[in-house]
Amino acid sequence: MSNGNVELTFDGFDLDYDGELEIYLNGRLVDKYPHGDMIENEEVWVSLVYDASSFIKQGANELVFTLGQPRRGNSIKNVKLTVNGIMLIQDFKTYTIADESPSLAYTVTVGAQAISTPTLTIAAVVVSAIIAGYILYKIF
Repeated sequence: MSNGNVELTFDGFDLDYDGELEIYLNGRLVDKYPHGDMIENEEVWVSLVYDASSFIKQGANELVFTLGQPRRGNSIKNVKLTVNGIMLIQDFKTYTIADESPSLAYTVTVGAQAISTPTLTIAAVVVSAIIAGYILYKIF
């Protein structure tokens, strides 16, 4: 099955130590960021873009951001996941990922047509986020 063009974008705050943030899609590591200590990222926002085409699948997909090592004060915001130009996740909120709340997860279902047909209109997508032990759902 062709996965089409899948793009993951988000902004990360204070990502200045090697492997501080881990990004997983369907249990597979997309990246550990940053690659080496990057003092220039201390206390600033950086925008990150990933080609996630090889990670997406038909059916349920889980996107997880987690601490690569215990840190305090790392944040992410403006999370977007698009498949062939169709926005599946668009979350503008800011989330702090720290020892007390070490991960942020989204679940989104992708139909076969969304992967292979760029003109598909999706009627409803359910996105859930687990934050501090609470599960939040948003239906588009």
